[in-house]
Amino acid sequence: MRIKNIEFLKNTLVNDDDPRFPIWLPIPALFVTLGWVFYSVTTSSAEFLETLIWPGSAIFFCTLIATWLGWQIDID
Repeated sequence: MRIKNIEFLKNTLVNDDDPRFPIWLPIPALFVTLGWVFYSVTTSSAEFLETLIWPGSAIFFCTLIATWLGWQIDID
């Protein structure tokens, strides 16, 4: 079963003609993070930098990973 999963991932990854980490990839993560920070700052008494550091960094990296996996696996 494990070998089938590994083979599935190898077959579904984007081919070598496409870049593995395009320059635009962090942009959606940046927008989601800044959107959360601005929402949190305007609706509560949270400080901008505190919210940007935590949970902003976690939101950024989780969104970046999800975007990267979507790009690599080519989910449509």
